[in-house]
Amino acid sequence: MHCPPYSNVPANFYSYNNNRFALDFTSTYLYIKGVIKIQVNLTMKKLTFSALLSTLAIGFITTSAQATSVTIFSEDFEDGVGTGFSGAGSVQGSQGYSNFGFGGRFLRNVRAGNPAPSTRLTLTDLPSHTSIDINFLLAIIDSWDGNHPTFGPDFFNVKVDGVSIFSETFDQWNRPKTYTSVHNILTSRTNLGFTGRFPDRAYDMALEEAFQGIAHTSDTLTIEWFVSGTGSLGNLSESYDESFAIDNVEVVLNGVVPEPLTILGAGTAIGFGAAFKRTLAKKKVDKG
Repeated sequence: MHCPPYSNVPANFYSYNNNRFALDFTSTYLYIKGVIKIQVNLTMKKLTFSALLSTLAIGFITTSAQATSVTIFSEDFEDGVGTGFSGAGSVQGSQGYSNFGFGGRFLRNVRAGNPAPSTRLTLTDLPSHTSIDINFLLAIIDSWDGNHPTFGPDFFNVKVDGVSIFSETFDQWNRPKTYTSVHNILTSRTNLGFTGRFPDRAYDMALEEAFQGIAHTSDTLTIEWFVSGTGSLGNLSESYDESFAIDNVEVVLNGVVPEPLTILGAGTAIGFGAAFKRTLAKKKVDKG
């Protein structure tokens, strides 16, 4: 915690005239402002110990903290599947995708179905927060067919705690599809390996609005990535001519507030009270 230099302290930092004593502390993530009112009977030149204790006890410094965003999880799969991941998928070499922001390895899911088994990430014991961001790179590998009436549709899906937040069809052939975003494409219709017979695509999904500011307050979180659609029943994934992979996964918690700090407790109040009592007693002795 950083306490500002005395020269920067406001004029009312310590004031008998206003019967007010204020403390201000600032730090990067924390702002604390507290006020202790000290009631003194200046006319009677008298300060009662019990009244002082009551006033100080009521006037404990209160705290408030500035909400911030915290990256609570990250995984690049360079050392295998990280803690928290389960379900479908295996770590494989990213082949040509390493030229477009991916690491040398990513988590690839080749499972078929409608819906297919998911790749899952589960996080627990999360601090208090208001929303989350999910950042990841997405590899759309080989022959995805969009909304094709025979070979499709081919959906890529993401769920958060069982609720769908993203479900779009992808295509490699410039056929009709539901996902038409271009601002987050890393490469389009480029042969990056695998079967070697089909083009591939790569996306930075951190730039996709659907994955930013997702309302969430629970202390647990489950994210699922999977495919679905009638195209996925046979043509997608397990034939290895259509699959997906994720890399550089990050989960960001927004609205995280540091735990309140107890700046002044009952012990401090008693200490103040005792000090004032001693001062008052000394003045009475001096006046004899």
